[in-house]
Amino acid sequence: MTRWSRRLGSALACLVASRAIAAAQRVAPASVATFAEPGISPDHTEIAFSSGGDIWTVPAAGGTARLLVSHPAAESRPLYSPDGRQLAFISTRTGAGDIYILTFATGDLRRLTFDDLPDQLDAWSPDGKWVYF
Repeated sequence: MTRWSRRLGSALACLVASRAIAAAQRVAPASVATFAEPGISPDHTEIAFSSGGDIWTVPAAGGTARLLVSHPAAESRPLYSPDGRQLAFISTRTGAGDIYILTFATGDLRRLTFDDLPDQLDAWSPDGKWVYF
């Protein structure tokens, strides 16, 4: 698979997920949780999304969603690392919104930023060594 086809596949998967999420939000009553900010895994088998202030995952082919990160604060903007071993996300658990990194193999959670202002999570570097915010 070429780099172009992987990017196109990733873009299409995100488009499909975002359209499904948008459609669900249009018909959802106020008491039903909404789904937002989908991030697709590098191997295109899983989608992480935020709902109800928590981070969830669901198989890209469909199925049951699984709660991944839950906290009384609000978590948002899940982004898989390029190798799929980590997930970056924003959490308000320490204030306005800092970036955290979850390592899937160990369950370790590491706070990456320590700002008083909210951080915006943008992307991982292609080698997975850096998080752009």
